[in-house]
Amino acid sequence: MLLLSLFSSPRLQAQSEVDDLRRKLNKATGRMAHELTIDLAKAYYQINPDSTIQLATQLLRQEGSRLSKMTTADAHNVLSTALQLQGRLSEALIQAQKAEDIYLEINDSSGVSSVLSNMGTIYFNRSNYQLALDHYLRALRLKEALGQENGVAGLKCNIGNIYVNQKQFEQARKHYTDAQEVFIRLGNKRGISYTHNNLGLIYEETGELERAIGSYINAFEIDKELGDRFGMASSFYNLGEIYRKTNRLSLAKEHYTQSLQIAQEISSPIGIARTLNGLASIHLRASEYNSSIQQASAALEIAKTAQDYTNQLQSLQILTESFDRMNQPSQSLKYFKELAAVKDIIRGEEASLILAETQARYETERKEQELVLSEKNKSLLDARLNRQKLLNKVYIGAIGISLLLLFFIINQYQLIRKNQDNLRRLNASLEEKVNERTRDLRQAFEKAERADRLKTFFLANINHELRTPMNGIIGMSEYLKESLQSPEIKQVADGLLDSSKRLSETMSAIIELSNTEAHPENLPLEAFNPEQLVYNVIQRFEGDLQLKGLKLDFVNYAGDISLVSHAGFVQRILSNLVQNAIKFTEQGYIKIELIRELWAGQPTFCFRVQDSGVGIPANNLKEIFEAFRTSDDQLARGYEGLGIGLTLSRKYAELLQGQISVDSREGQGSVFTLRLPLQ
Repeated sequence: MLLLSLFSSPRLQAQSEVDDLRRKLNKATGRMAHELTIDLAKAYYQINPDSTIQLATQLLRQEGSRLSKMTTADAHNVLSTALQLQGRLSEALIQAQKAEDIYLEINDSSGVSSVLSNMGTIYFNRSNYQLALDHYLRALRLKEALGQENGVAGLKCNIGNIYVNQKQFEQARKHYTDAQEVFIRLGNKRGISYTHNNLGLIYEETGELERAIGSYINAFEIDKELGDRFGMASSFYNLGEIYRKTNRLSLAKEHYTQSLQIAQEISSPIGIARTLNGLASIHLRASEYNSSIQQASAALEIAKTAQDYTNQLQSLQILTESFDRMNQPSQSLKYFKELAAVKDIIRGEEASLILAETQARYETERKEQELVLSEKNKSLLDARLNRQKLLNKVYIGAIGISLLLLFFIINQYQLIRKNQDNLRRLNASLEEKVNERTRDLRQAFEKAERADRLKTFFLANINHELRTPMNGIIGMSEYLKESLQSPEIKQVADGLLDSSKRLSETMSAIIELSNTEAHPENLPLEAFNPEQLVYNVIQRFEGDLQLKGLKLDFVNYAGDISLVSHAGFVQRILSNLVQNAIKFTEQGYIKIELIRELWAGQPTFCFRVQDSGVGIPANNLKEIFEAFRTSDDQLARGYEGLGIGLTLSRKYAELLQGQISVDSREGQGSVFTLRLPLQ
């Protein structure tokens, strides 16, 4: 379940607005430059939070004392919001407290209400609902006094989120409905979208699932119209959750995938981890344990980087259960221990947050009291007396918290001792199983080593035994082609020469690939121009293209870039893909594209080969990369070949840490994509 906060995802700015702000900033100086830098940092919230952090940090670091107090507070507040969007909640809280101190000092009620809302969202994301409610209510009172209706409605929406988490659904529904009425009256489509989404959560919790789906779809349509990709990703995720709970797993997987794609595009680590865990849970339910482990592991790494303990817990639970079902108790035990450790960290951080909030409240109350006393010209004696009272409250609170922490530590110690005894007994029973499996693995490893030595010996001999007569056949074919005058016999010699060369190239590729797989550490990598490599491949097949009357288009969307990889392997892969496209395309076109994209959250370089040929039947797509697999339909149409080209290409791609995928429909052509890591 994903609750949306109206202050957790600021308005997504258009790229044109960012460009316009940058042009203005380049011409501005002094105070105007500072204000434009703040506006530009806000514009980058959803486009690129890293840019927001960089701009705000540079402004605070470089300008120093030249900044006005208002600008300094705004910079800390903007930095806090960007850190919160990236899941760096502890850092976000520190920046928010700095902003609050300055806003209080300059008596800026609007700024105080803004930063209080931000702090409420931080505590909400840490599941500390009492502190979140305190901050939202303080912000609400300020916004009501200032007459900021949009802000009042937004805070009611966020307070409704707290009631949902506390299972007080009627209270939550009332707050959402009140907020929605205000948003409709003011024409605030973004606010209307949020209330649709969060009302959908209430329907979901109360079992009105079809009504919840309707609310999520309404929210998605508004977010799509506004270009709010954060909201679109959230709607897709919420729909995926409902479909998963109702066992409509194909629909759930489709919506999780859509949410993941958008989360990757907007660089939202929490969104990526959340949807990866959703996909992992589907694979776990379908007993596809390798897939569930792969996706849960990826989610765990992202959640660790973002310090997102909620998704860490979900990832570790999936990994523990997956390895347990696969009968791998040592791995399951490893993740179970890590799960317990994360729970301990969360409990410890909650205690630290309570203590930090107590200190922060003391500091805030002290400063507010000092301001009141200075305005009323009270004596220094009264000020000291009030500060002492506040200190006494803090000391009493600290003593109470210390006692609670001591009780918690004792309780945890007893629990740990009990768990250690249980683990000791479990380890004793698992040790024998581990020893048995170790012996089995050692025997399997020895067999694999013997098989590898036999393969190396076989390839070394077959290289010598086949290459010598093959070179003789090629030489005799070239001699016949040049010496004979009869057109018919000369055509036979041409065919013999082409077939011999193709067989020789295939044999060389297999031997080279086998040697490289045996010694991957010797794979040489170098920087090369991918555009020039494509031109080399096109030049090789110019004759074949002209012979069949095919049109070839080449588009470079990646720009002028240098790719670090094995140029020879990349060229062979691309040659195989282009050769296949020519072979299975009787008329129409072939298109080659160079693209840069994010794949699984990592920068990736893509070679894409598209054709308008016969396409691949759906039942053959899973077998297309297997060696010596050629469909009966292709054989019937007279397409020659061993069916090994794509298998070799996939092997090359794996050696380069890459991937080949295919998208095809019978009679409508095919699209093959080679993805390589972009260093």
